[in-house]
Amino acid sequence: MGVDMAARTSLLPAGERFSSWLELVSQTVVPVEVDSDAAADSKATIRTVELGEVTVMSLAIPPARARRTSKLIRRSDPELFQLGLNVQGPAQTSQHGRTVALNSSDMVLFDSSHPFHNVSGNHGRSGTDMMVLFPRRLLPLPESKVGKLLVTALPGHDGMGALVASHVRGLIKHSGQCRPVDAARLSAVTVDLIAAMLAHHLDEDRVLPEDTSRRALLVRVHAFIDQHLSDPELSPQTIAAAHHISLRSLHRLFQTQDSTIAGWIRDRRLERCRCDLSDPMLADRPINAIAARWGFTNAAHFTRAFQAAYGLRPNDYRRQQQVAQVTHIWRA
Repeated sequence: MGVDMAARTSLLPAGERFSSWLELVSQTVVPVEVDSDAAADSKATIRTVELGEVTVMSLAIPPARARRTSKLIRRSDPELFQLGLNVQGPAQTSQHGRTVALNSSDMVLFDSSHPFHNVSGNHGRSGTDMMVLFPRRLLPLPESKVGKLLVTALPGHDGMGALVASHVRGLIKHSGQCRPVDAARLSAVTVDLIAAMLAHHLDEDRVLPEDTSRRALLVRVHAFIDQHLSDPELSPQTIAAAHHISLRSLHRLFQTQDSTIAGWIRDRRLERCRCDLSDPMLADRPINAIAARWGFTNAAHFTRAFQAAYGLRPNDYRRQQQVAQVTHIWRA
């Protein structure tokens, strides 16, 4: 998936750790001046995932201050929006004459074309942040409207904010499992979700382009399905009702997925069952209980569906995984 880079100061001599990390951060996509009162041997990490024109970053740092000055802007301005997600610890962002204090899970949108000042952590408490950087021209909303949301706290614990936060976490966590060809699609989905969240806060959903709205809705539906796989009553009808769309619109939405809605639900349930059958911590759990956990109410139907998907009956698959795990431990 594009370029996936990780840097950990723990690999450096203690006296060089934090100064090296500060230098690395100051030379990222949007150059900033960084300073901190943290000790020279403080540990910090940064991970960057490049998705074409979209960059996703994860940072774990001691208390630090980052400034983008007018001098740095005159030297180079990539004209980006930056969406920061405060994962842990106190944080504060200042720009455009506004200052906002962020709690854990809050998000804030600001831009690279005006001076800003970010504070992460305080009183010795470290901070953990994630950041999405993307060209302002990619956001399909009028900048005059987006300006109303700059440097304001955008909640990330529920609704569209929670969906955006979950998506960004997933990009960081699973980036190594994706192919380079996935980068363009994932970058588009990322911007679409951010646009949908901002439009929701502006009460301007109608100004979103149709493609943006459709892709954002599809991600919401996927998330809803994953959250309700254990419910045997999950169906196209309940999904459509939960999203206030017609059943016909829902079926049309899935035409781009190379699967029917029922097929998508079945495949997601089977994948959860497969993971449980591979989990040594669940080795004593009956197979029927695992199937029921993920919404399969008929044991015979589950066995047929599992064998059709993975080529083995569930009990044979579990046995195969147990043998493979024992072999791996023996070789280690």
